[in-house]
Order: sequence, then C-alpha cells, then structure tokens
Amino acid sequence: MGNVLNRTHQKMSEACKKSFAAQVIPYLKFETKSKIRAACTQVLFSAVYHLGFAVLPYASGLLRIALKALRKKVDKERIVGAKLITSLMAREDVSSMKESLDFNLEDKVVSAKGVMLGTR
Repeated sequence: MGNVLNRTHQKMSEACKKSFAAQVIPYLKFETKSKIRAACTQVLFSAVYHLGFAVLPYASGLLRIALKALRKKVDKERIVGAKLITSLMAREDVSSMKESLDFNLEDKVVSAKGVMLGTR
C-alpha cells in the first residue's frame, strides 16, 4: 500500500496535491509493528518530498513523528525518521513551514542530532 501511495503522489498534478494531502496524511495509522511504522514514515517522507507546500498544514505533526522515529531502537525507523526531518528542512518553502510549527524547529533539530548521535 505504501508503494501505491508513493507512486500516486509522484505522478499527481499540482492542482490535486493539496486535496490528496488532506485526504491521506491525517489518516495514516501507525501500527505497533516496527516494519509497518517505518513504511508509514517512508510514505510521509515521500509525501513531503513530492507534495511540497501541500503538506504545510501537517508540518508540526510530521516533525513530531520524525522525532519519535529517531528515538526508536530499530535502525530502519531511525533512518526513515532522519529522512523525514531532512525532507522537511530541505523544502524551499521551509521559512513558511517554520512559521506554521508551534515550537522552535532549530531546537528540535539539535535535539534530533543528539538522539541520532546517542547523546540524549
């Protein structure tokens, strides 16, 4: 299912991206199994990359998901969490995205680096 979602937003026209983001992103459910959580986070990473500005309303939640993934013991989840944070930070519209977040993004990135390096 994740591959279908990834492929869909890769091929989508600009006009459909906002509607697609609204219909899919809030409803992704995170299972208790690590592989499924990693796959869901991978779909979110791909969505941020391909849907761009359409994911702006979900930026705060996406960052929380990424930070949670970085704290997991399974490497696959940590890697996907790092990819999601990187994707959020690499957006050209990151200044708009920072304004939509309800907390300081730079502090969270420093915290994420600490988690990744094992210092926090």
